[in-house]
Amino acid sequence: MTRRPQESTMSEASNPAHDPTVLARFWAKVRKADGCWPWLGARNGQNYGVFHLNGRAIGAHRFAYMALVAPIPDGMFICHHCDNPSCVNPAHLFVGSNKANMVDCAQKGRVPQASVTPDEVVVIRAEVASGESRGRLA
Repeated sequence: MTRRPQESTMSEASNPAHDPTVLARFWAKVRKADGCWPWLGARNGQNYGVFHLNGRAIGAHRFAYMALVAPIPDGMFICHHCDNPSCVNPAHLFVGSNKANMVDCAQKGRVPQASVTPDEVVVIRAEVASGESRGRLA
């Protein structure tokens, strides 16, 4: 599973999520609809929206949460109930730790499954121990 970058939390006094100019620029890149509100701006390789703020990239879903819900505690993730990484609808977002995010992924069946059996693992380990190239085994 690829980890999303974690942005540091800004103090409430300096929170640009409450600046009308910044908010107008943000909302110009959102299509509000019933259900998910897709981010129309730039996206990263995992399809999460990317909003540029003060020379830094921040997750669009994180910015939406800060603007409409509350500051994000340090080290916490903003997770999606809807499993749509481009969604910025605050009703679809929740704060979670890395562990909570992984549990959510597992419950929704998004955790990659092993492609080898336990017996195959034993054979592979024995071949590596005997000097077999890991590249050939891959």
